[in-house]
Amino acid sequence: MQTVTTLPVGYTQFDHIDLQRDKKLALKLNLIATAVFAGLIILGHFAFVPISALIDFDAEGSGEIWIFLLRISVFLAGYIAYIILHELTHAAAMKLLGA
Repeated sequence: MQTVTTLPVGYTQFDHIDLQRDKKLALKLNLIATAVFAGLIILGHFAFVPISALIDFDAEGSGEIWIFLLRISVFLAGYIAYIILHELTHAAAMKLLGA
């Protein structure tokens, strides 16, 4: 694996981002990401499927608790699959770019 320590001819560095050392920038980016996440949840709730549809089940115990558990399980499985595919995309991009 090759590590690039100098820029190619004709390129100049105009900024350096180090989220491990720059805690203010890391916090700012995390706050922005949280705001985007909340916005998408709200948009999805009102425009597509209300969150109440995920947790709506009969309180009298008519067997709908299993539907609730199925919904939560499918949601979690999809979320885990998304995280894995997302990270594999990062790995593929780094591999293609020589990291």
